[in-house]
Amino acid sequence: RLSKVMNCNWKIFWENFNECLHCPGVHRDLSRLVPIYGRGLMARHDDPEWARHADNDAPEFSGGLRAGAETWSRDGRVHGPVFAGLKPAERAAGQTYATSLPSMFI
Repeated sequence: RLSKVMNCNWKIFWENFNECLHCPGVHRDLSRLVPIYGRGLMARHDDPEWARHADNDAPEFSGGLRAGAETWSRDGRVHGPVFAGLKPAERAAGQTYATSLPSMFI
C-alpha cells in the first residue's frame, strides 16, 4: 500500500483536478499527448461502446499518455529531476486516481 500526504489545501487540489474535465473538448495540444482526449473522452468507460475496445490497450481506447511520452509536459519528455529512489517499475506505474463524483477523490 502506498499513501502520499500532500502539504496543500485539499479544496484547491480537488478543484485543480476537476478543472481538467473540460480538457478533451478544449485543449487540442493536450489531446495529442493524451489520445483518448482526442475522442472527446476522459476515460475508457466514458465511451458508450467501451466494451468493444475493452481488450485494446492503445492509449486512444485505454487512456494514458501517447506512446513514447513519459510526462504530461508539452512534448511528453522529462524536463526536471525525477523522484530519487524510484525503481523503473515504480516510475512506469505512474499514478492512479479514483473518483466518485461529485465529492470523493482517492
